[in-house]
Amino acid sequence: GEVGLFRLYAEDIQRSFPKAHPVQQQVARDDHQLNELTTVEQYEIADAWVGRGELYGFTTLDLFMRSMLVKLDLGDRKLPVDLGHVGKMTRRVEIETAVPLKVTPWRRAVSGSNISFDTELKALSKKKFELTQTLEVRAWTLPVAEAQVYRDVIAELEKSDLELLRAVKGNKFARDTNSGEMNLLNW
Repeated sequence: GEVGLFRLYAEDIQRSFPKAHPVQQQVARDDHQLNELTTVEQYEIADAWVGRGELYGFTTLDLFMRSMLVKLDLGDRKLPVDLGHVGKMTRRVEIETAVPLKVTPWRRAVSGSNISFDTELKALSKKKFELTQTLEVRAWTLPVAEAQVYRDVIAELEKSDLELLRAVKGNKFARDTNSGEMNLLNW
C-alpha cells in the first residue's frame, strides 16, 4: 500500500543520508486507466554536505531509474534487446540552497525507436535549480541494430547522480569574488 511504498522510499534515502527526514510524501495522481502513478516526496537533509579535503560535496542519488535496465555485453547482438517493461518514468530533483548558486544549464538526450532518455539541469532562480530525467520504454524489445542506443541510455543513466562540490574558506563556502555567488564546481 501507500504507507509501505513511502516507507521503502524513506529507507532508501536514509541509507545514503541517515539524517534525512521526510517533509512530504504523497500520491499526487493515480490514474488506473492510463496506468500512471505520480508520487511526490520532499526531504529535509541535515548534514547533507560531506567534507572531501578542501571541498565539501553533496550528491543526489538515483535510487530508481538506474536499476530499471541492465547492462549489455559489448559484443555483437544476435537477438533483440529485452527492455523488461513498458512505461515512462520521470525523476525530478529540486535543490534549494541557502546562498546563491551559479549553475550552467545543460540537456542531453538519447533516443531510439522504442526507448529514450532525456536529462536536463536548469536554474529556477539563483538559489534553486532542478534536475529532470525521463526514461521512456515504448515496447518490450529494441531491435538488434539499436543495441548501441541502449548502451548509450545506460551510459547516461550511469551519470544520473548530480554532485555539487564547493570550496570552503574560513569554515564557510567560498564565494566567487566577481559575482558574489557560490560556484557549482562539478556535476
